Amino acid sequence: MGNDGRKKGSERARLPRRVVIISAFIIILSFIGMFLIDSSVKEIRNDYRQNISADYMNKEVVGDINRYVYKHQGLIYKYGNEYESGVDVTQVKNDIIECRNEIKRLDNALGKNVGDMPYEKIYNEFHEMLDGYFSETEKIFGVSDGRDELKILKTIDGELNPTIVSIIDKVEKLDRMITDNTNKSNDVMANNLDKYRFGEIMIIIAIMVISILGFVHCIFLTHDIINRDPMTNVFNIGKVGRDISRMSAKGRLNDYSCVCTNIKGLSIINQRYGTKSGDVLLINYASAMSGLLRRNERMARIGGDNFLFFIKNDHLEQLIPKLMHSETEIPTAIGMKKVNIDNRCGIYPISNGDRFDDILDSAYTTLNQAKRGAEGDIVRFDKKHLEKVFRRRNILRQFKKALEDHEFIVYYQPKVECKNNAIIGAEALVRWKHDGELVPPFEFIPVLENEGSITELDFYVFDRMCKDLKEWLDAGLKPIRVSSNFSKHHLKNSDFADKIIKVIESNNVPREYIEVELTESFGYENLKAFTDFVSRMNKEGISVSLDDFGTGYSSLSVLKDINVDVVKIDKTFIDRICCGNVINEKLLINVIHMIKDLGHEIICEGVEKEEQAEFLKQQECYFIQGYLYDRPLPHDEFTERLKSPVYR
Repeated sequence: MGNDGRKKGSERARLPRRVVIISAFIIILSFIGMFLIDSSVKEIRNDYRQNISADYMNKEVVGDINRYVYKHQGLIYKYGNEYESGVDVTQVKNDIIECRNEIKRLDNALGKNVGDMPYEKIYNEFHEMLDGYFSETEKIFGVSDGRDELKILKTIDGELNPTIVSIIDKVEKLDRMITDNTNKSNDVMANNLDKYRFGEIMIIIAIMVISILGFVHCIFLTHDIINRDPMTNVFNIGKVGRDISRMSAKGRLNDYSCVCTNIKGLSIINQRYGTKSGDVLLINYASAMSGLLRRNERMARIGGDNFLFFIKNDHLEQLIPKLMHSETEIPTAIGMKKVNIDNRCGIYPISNGDRFDDILDSAYTTLNQAKRGAEGDIVRFDKKHLEKVFRRRNILRQFKKALEDHEFIVYYQPKVECKNNAIIGAEALVRWKHDGELVPPFEFIPVLENEGSITELDFYVFDRMCKDLKEWLDAGLKPIRVSSNFSKHHLKNSDFADKIIKVIESNNVPREYIEVELTESFGYENLKAFTDFVSRMNKEGISVSLDDFGTGYSSLSVLKDINVDVVKIDKTFIDRICCGNVINEKLLINVIHMIKDLGHEIICEGVEKEEQAEFLKQQECYFIQGYLYDRPLPHDEFTERLKSPVYR
């Protein structure tokens, strides 16, 4: 497994962007297509409408010309008749001039509108004949040489008759041609618009097809976003849960087993090579394992380095070795490096009727047994695990109400300076009093830690601790610094530091009496977030202690990179001294000296014997915590202890 896994992970990260781009492309394409179609149709319609309007205008002008030509002809004859009868023809002559001028005006207007028209040629012929007609009629008004005007009139009468007939014929022909052109333009416009409407329909259909295909593609992409893990591209727990529930309803789960796996040492990879290398390992592992599954088998990423498999029983024994051991290549600063992937796994054989939540609980509980290492890396579900499953489920079901009912009680274990046996601090520890009995922390804290609800409990304890601190300060008791534990889950929240400061300020407690206690696993889970958080606490004047030092893989790196105030040496170191094992004692001595040289305060926890305290005194390590001085005390007992802060 290698490049294919990385490519799939990279493609998954781009899925939401692809959905947005495709959707935007479809919307933009639709708007552009409709705009262009609408613009084209409007342009064609406007062009033809202008031509048709010009035809109608020309037809109206031709009709006016025709009327005025007839009128002009009538006035000429009237002029001749009245002239012959000896009547004063001045008014008639003026009417002829006015009529002629109107015809010329109309002719000029028509001439401006016939350019490039199909009837332009016939108009030109009509125009020439009209000019000739006017030229002949002008002779009536140009007689001044004493000649017989009546004779001229009779001559003109003979010549005008065929001319006027031709003019009228041309006018009627022009009128018919304009009418034909108008009808033709209407027909052409209608045909073209029909073609464009057909084209418009085709384009709309094309856009709809593209849109449908695009949205179908988006649906598939969205389906992937909803149902697949964003990093590894395998199904997420929600998708597999729905599939398994459907199979269970149909009675098809009897032939399946649920396998939960956990990758060993991923934190070491993250710490040594960086989280990007760890991500590549997860992607490659998921890609390789999903490729081994048969049809109707399922794989999901639960979160972190945990995976879930639903495998057919006849395929299980063949697949388990491959799930447990594989290899891949990851990028490092010096190039690609081949690494082994080893797993722990819990196996639960499914029965018809099992609910998905119960299946998951059973498999995950079995995996936790494998993590503890007492039963090996492969643990198969046993009936003895059922009690743990039910207990875990009851804890989760009861937790919210227990929190609301204040069933969780804060105890305080003193931190003592063994040089003078005086209390110099305390650690806030939580106990659960349910139905009148105390529930041991090891029963409920791991369950809440795995489920993530531990974060609510942490802040509940921290708020209670701040209130108690304020109470002791107001009572005039000697001020001490009290530490409160926080789970690594808090680093997923960017407002972690802000919430701590808000609780301190709301209780009006001086910050020098507050200590935030973190396990070293914070560092190798998310070194940058851990570093940023500790730096923020340093700036705010809030102490930070590193708990369980020496139990993880990254102790030295954490001490080197992160400016914690206090380092708490884990009980496992203390248990190994004063037992005749010189190597263990030398190891602890060197650890103490190293921490001191780095400028950190030291507290040793789990000190239960006098000889352990004496050994630590010899190393000038005076701050200790353990049953040698006191067990964790409830509020009232610890208050009394603060009144007598020196052990006798």
